[in-house]
Order: sequence, then C-alpha cells, then structure tokens
Amino acid sequence: MEKSLVHPLEQFLLLAKVATGAAAVQLIKQALEAPHVYVFGELLDMPNIQELEAGEHQPYWNLLKLFAYGTYTDYKANKGQLPELTSAQMKKLKHLTIVSLANKSKVNI
Repeated sequence: MEKSLVHPLEQFLLLAKVATGAAAVQLIKQALEAPHVYVFGELLDMPNIQELEAGEHQPYWNLLKLFAYGTYTDYKANKGQLPELTSAQMKKLKHLTIVSLANKSKVNI
C-alpha cells in the first residue's frame, strides 16, 4: 500500500531545520494556520525554533508554546505579550482547548 498521507507537521519540521529568525517566525505562523496541524511539541523541539525563545521573536515562541500546551484562557490572560491571532488561529486554539478540557474531564462509563 502506498503511503499517500504524510504527517501534516512533517513539512514544517523539515523547513524548521533551515529557517532562522524572521523565517522561523513565518514558519510558526504557517504551522498555526495549517488546517490539519494540531500537534506542535515536535516543532518546539527544533533547535532553530528554540533559538526564538530569547530575543525579539520571543512572542512567537510563546505563542507556539501556547498552542502546544496552553488553552484559550491562557491566551486571554497573556494577550498583551502575545501576537494577535488570526481568525483561523483563534478557531484552532479554541478547538485545542475543547479537546484539552474534554481530556481532563473524562468520565469512565
């Protein structure tokens, strides 16, 4: 069977190997906008992306980290220190928040 579907994050991981500075910021923006990408921990682990943690692009590092581990409530609480979300990013963050909340409140039936 031919592998026709590649993990949606894979293209971003490959690009993150060479993207630095402003290019890495653009990569983050694209990943957060991508319709089938909902997992961001691997992207956070990329050395070129980690370099954004300190310096002028830190707000985008924090935004990516928020999408990986935070919720919409976290975004609202830290909105002043984060880049403004596009409507697609807002929708995705809300979806991730719902999944996170559902996972935390699982009930065994």
